[in-house]
Amino acid sequence: MHRRSFIKTACIGTASAGLTFSARAKDASERPNILIIYVDDHVSESIRAGALAPNIKSLGQDGIYFSRAYTSAAACTPARYSCLTGRYAGRCKGRFLSGGITKEGQTWIGWNTNTDPGDTMGAKVLRDAGYATGIVGKLGCFGIEDAGNSNMFNEGDPNDAAKKAEFTKHQKVLIDGVKDFGFDYGGALFTSNMGPDQRHNPEFQTRCCLDFIEASKDRPFYLHFVPHLMHMPSPLMSLKSDPKSVYGIMLDEAPNVQPSRESVLKRVAEAGLDEKLAPATWLDDSVGALLNKLDELKIAGNTLVMFMQDNGHHGGKGSCYEGGVNVLGCWMRWPKGIAKPGRTNNSLMQNIDLIPTAFDACGVAPPDDYVIDGISLLPILKNEKQKLRDSLFCEIGHTRAVVTERWKYLAFRVPPSHEISPETRSKYIELSKTDTTLDPLGRVTHIHRQLGGCNTDRTTIVDHPRHFFDPDQVYDLDKDPGEQDNLAVNPEYAKQLSEMQQLLREHMMKAPGTFGEFKTFDDMPAREREAWRFVSTGEIGDGPNVNTKALEQAHKKKQ
Repeated sequence: MHRRSFIKTACIGTASAGLTFSARAKDASERPNILIIYVDDHVSESIRAGALAPNIKSLGQDGIYFSRAYTSAAACTPARYSCLTGRYAGRCKGRFLSGGITKEGQTWIGWNTNTDPGDTMGAKVLRDAGYATGIVGKLGCFGIEDAGNSNMFNEGDPNDAAKKAEFTKHQKVLIDGVKDFGFDYGGALFTSNMGPDQRHNPEFQTRCCLDFIEASKDRPFYLHFVPHLMHMPSPLMSLKSDPKSVYGIMLDEAPNVQPSRESVLKRVAEAGLDEKLAPATWLDDSVGALLNKLDELKIAGNTLVMFMQDNGHHGGKGSCYEGGVNVLGCWMRWPKGIAKPGRTNNSLMQNIDLIPTAFDACGVAPPDDYVIDGISLLPILKNEKQKLRDSLFCEIGHTRAVVTERWKYLAFRVPPSHEISPETRSKYIELSKTDTTLDPLGRVTHIHRQLGGCNTDRTTIVDHPRHFFDPDQVYDLDKDPGEQDNLAVNPEYAKQLSEMQQLLREHMMKAPGTFGEFKTFDDMPAREREAWRFVSTGEIGDGPNVNTKALEQAHKKKQ
């Protein structure tokens, strides 16, 4: 299909020259391709609600479906970091997180895990092993110098030639930038979330994915596809918009790579479904286009496809509650590598498992200094084992949690440097008298980006009104999946509380940073302790991230 030069420029990339593969690794002809599709908000929830998603579901039907899939941190930036590295977000070496490490040594995970090129991602390891590497879509956690924010194109005439030229220049900066992180191809890149007047265009992103796959068909490749769907702005509004509109500019012609947008709405209507579910079908068409391309090139059999959502969005995004960390499933397909396809596996898995699974499947041994917190799921894929772990660890803000097959323990610990001064608390409480969304007691929240909590904090408080501020929370997930009955306050469950606290303590000893009584500086090995003290200088408290002036201004605007 003929495409205009603008699309070519926005999808430009170069393949890396093949390097000598490790003698320990598989023969080049045996190495599988890796395709990770990491989606954004509401997708799994829409599928659970009955959305038409035959292509996504086929991954499990022809492969395996993990029903207990979790993210290690329930916000887009840290989740993406963990997916790309196989590590907890608390290990991020970026300067933004360093500023969020308290003087007590506690990491303060939020939307602050934009990392630097020196923080090795899985792509670098696979590229060094001879893989072609590409990334398409939302970056979310890349610290690229001089890139700016892609939502700068939210305003202005989308047909303006100067704006288009600036957009093309911006794409080039991002494409060059991702090379430092191990990706030699970049297409349809965007730094983070779109602005309100920008539009989703999965066809544009899919076109770049297809270009990469076509160019890499004769060598093993790793493609990391990160669609914006179904995050804000309104996916449904975008679905009904001009298909040439993308990221705030207008393409010369609409990409023709998947079923039309009109057909999406027609299929959903004919199925008698709410049109709010249509964007999930739109995304599913993108997945179908990629699967069709693999079939066309006769490489589907040896391509490991992994499909997962970055965080839950069913009552707890930005928290360690199930509504945030439980992403409602992970789908995998690999015809040559998955034994007994069509299985559902109910054991615990996490986003930090995707990269180590890819390493293992590809026969790639990472460098000795490459830290991995996840595990390879290859034994489950090969049906050699059905369960590989007994518990998971999750982190965000001032909370940490451990999850077992039945139980969840959530600990909420605010370090002294993040406590609010009496003067600030008084102002905050006074404002809460006229703003019912604010906590009337002026307490520090789980994430605490600002006094009263950010939007995700406030939504989570609404979903968990009784126990949100409890320092210790235990839930029986079998009987209480919505986590409304905190058993930690019930003396009958004292033994269970103690056991879960010990489990968290064990996980913390292997995780980065301190956390209340569960891990202190004294618990760290000497070398780690000194290195950690060096970066543990951030003080939040009444600092710039949570000042009352910003709260008061927001309150005035609301009035």
